[in-house]
Amino acid sequence: SIPTDCPQREKNGWTADAHITMDLGLLNFDGITFYEKWLDDMIDNQNEEGRISGIIPSSGWGYDDWIGPVWDAAMFIVPMAIYHYYGDTRSIEKLWPVCTKYLNYLAGREDVEGTVTYGIGDWVFHKTQTPTEFTTTCYYYLDNLYMAKFAELIGKDGSNYTKKAEELKLLINHKYFDTSKAIYANGSQAAQGVALYLGIVPKEYEQQVADNLSTMIKANNNLLDFGVLGSKTVLRMLSKYGYADLAYQMATQEEAPSWGNWIKQGFTTLAETWILSPEFRDASVNHMFLGDINAWMYNVLAGINYDEQEPGFKHILIQPHFVKGLDWVKAEYKSVNGIIRSEWERKEEQVILKVTIPVNTNATIECNGRKIDLGSGEHQLTF
Repeated sequence: SIPTDCPQREKNGWTADAHITMDLGLLNFDGITFYEKWLDDMIDNQNEEGRISGIIPSSGWGYDDWIGPVWDAAMFIVPMAIYHYYGDTRSIEKLWPVCTKYLNYLAGREDVEGTVTYGIGDWVFHKTQTPTEFTTTCYYYLDNLYMAKFAELIGKDGSNYTKKAEELKLLINHKYFDTSKAIYANGSQAAQGVALYLGIVPKEYEQQVADNLSTMIKANNNLLDFGVLGSKTVLRMLSKYGYADLAYQMATQEEAPSWGNWIKQGFTTLAETWILSPEFRDASVNHMFLGDINAWMYNVLAGINYDEQEPGFKHILIQPHFVKGLDWVKAEYKSVNGIIRSEWERKEEQVILKVTIPVNTNATIECNGRKIDLGSGEHQLTF
């Protein structure tokens, strides 16, 4: 009855585990009532100060500073995801007072620069730790950005949140962005990925930041070097900016650390840490924490995506990537409007793409530099 880290050991409703894996949760399951129930737990969990704990529900543990805003962002990300997947704003309306109280609390914790920097960030990183003050500030920005959007959707005044988001974006780019090198924070893979994924990078620098992300991965023998935030953002941002082949190579790499290495070892479930080192002797090997790669397969390899402008898959974006090393992909998602299918297969020098679009919806295929608008029904295209 809760989105938990693992079913066999901790069995806690860790907030970051929930929001990092929200996409895979909704793509694989009709999860709206499940997450709505957990949001009720979140409402019950908020204390008088406005804080929520790192695990929900909690018997009183987990309100400490060591957890912090990157984890707390679940109260914004979960309702927004429900809106994107179902076109439903009821969770946003219900969480509005919780989010308001929480952001009032954070405002009281700000430093002289107008941000908050406590808590954990790119947890279970491999070798390179991304500065947590950077990631916390980035997610504080996201909180305010989403709150402004919530206000727009449910008819509230969100001007103060819009203003705060703009201020935080300026602060991040002033303090943590080296424009001469197109590098964020300490130049980690996760820092580049998070900045791109959250829309913090100025438009004119986006491709350079992505190029540098690809360069640092290639220099690391196509190996990943990040934790949970990188696991959500790096594959997606590589794919978005022209490096889907590299993303696939990194994911399937059989040398540790990688998802491919786990398969080589014989794992049939996901590990909690990239390498089961002595300091993590009790690490779980049945953990969803680093599993957003599953949603990446739906969104990037098969290309099934919602359109933020027409939520609930009323308009569907089909954005497949024909990566080197794969000969075929098949995926389907049972949306609120019906089954969406996308499958492609190589035939010599061509790729045959077949898509199914539900009744009363439409879609746009974006692939290989082409944009093709489609109505409902079954379609076949050749690239």
